Amino acid sequence: MRIRARTFKGWMRANFSKSDLQDMITHGVSGGFGGLTYYSDTVKLYDRFADEIWDALWEDAQSAGYNSVLQFIVDNFKCSDVSDDAEFKNLLVWYMAERTANELLEDGE
Repeated sequence: MRIRARTFKGWMRANFSKSDLQDMITHGVSGGFGGLTYYSDTVKLYDRFADEIWDALWEDAQSAGYNSVLQFIVDNFKCSDVSDDAEFKNLLVWYMAERTANELLEDGE
């Protein structure tokens, strides 16, 4: 997979329809979407957009009253089955995809 977008939002905008975005919000990204299904793809996305993902995590943690991003993740993500780096990166990419899908639909994109 080649990632040409400069931002995660740009990548989402280029790869998913409004219907896809709505499905992500309604059913979650774990339902399977191109580029978001296999660890080989989600790890590449994480590696490309890690700073942006962590900025979003920090913003959401702060908004929810957390001083620790990791505590925010533990309390709010279904991460009991994360056992290695690839699974953790996948979890964070799925979070970012669902967050971004919501933003894009709210913005009417």
